[in-house]
Amino acid sequence: MKQIKKLDIFVLLICMILYGYSIFIGAPIKDNTNVINLVVLTIFLIYILVNIIKNKEYKIIRNNIDIFIVILVFSSYISLIFQNYANLEATIEYIIKYTSILCMYIMIRDITKKDKKYINYIINTLIISAISIFLLGLDNLTFNYSEKFIELTNNVDVENGDRRFLGIFGYANTTAILMLIISIIAIGRYLKSNKKQEKILYNTIIFINISTIIMSYSRSTWIIAMIIYLVYILFLKKEDKIKYIELIIRVRNNKCNI
Repeated sequence: MKQIKKLDIFVLLICMILYGYSIFIGAPIKDNTNVINLVVLTIFLIYILVNIIKNKEYKIIRNNIDIFIVILVFSSYISLIFQNYANLEATIEYIIKYTSILCMYIMIRDITKKDKKYINYIINTLIISAISIFLLGLDNLTFNYSEKFIELTNNVDVENGDRRFLGIFGYANTTAILMLIISIIAIGRYLKSNKKQEKILYNTIIFINISTIIMSYSRSTWIIAMIIYLVYILFLKKEDKIKYIELIIRVRNNKCNI
């Protein structure tokens, strides 16, 4: 029982960090994620040491996907190894950023395999993050009360003359792609859920996601979204296809009730 409670606390910490990444975005122009990245690296180091001490057979790399992700992340080390970087400080920040992403992937992979309930924790964190990003982006298009918050968090403050939905990324395309990914997750959860309250929640999230994609005026994301939403239906069971079509029509008509 104590072990479960400790794991619950650890998962809660991981979820807080995930949400933190939705606030401290970081960008090529201005990187404000250094502190949170160092926190992730420290937690990961402790996590690995504890796992190795408890289980000497513990493996960081377990399958082909892990190998691919490790290679992808460590490709960021190439410029430092061969000393062909343009800026040493920027290169180190870049390495720390992508290494922390790898650390988060490994920890989330492990905790979700230990107990499937933690998948819900991670998904709910992403959904809450999407709501925060939506509210901040909507404020940017209207009253712009969040301007001081952008300054406080040291996020990118971009002139938005075209009135596109930038969120706090400073990039409409990035915001749209993130919302597209979360909408797919929310659709999957909606189709699996049998509880009215949960269906209302996921329905609302999907409405927020699609609204953001539309207001981003990201034409490339529009095309990608249409393709993904059309392809998605091909992999559904017959009864889920009907639910899916009804959901899309409902969202399209701006109705968030079940």
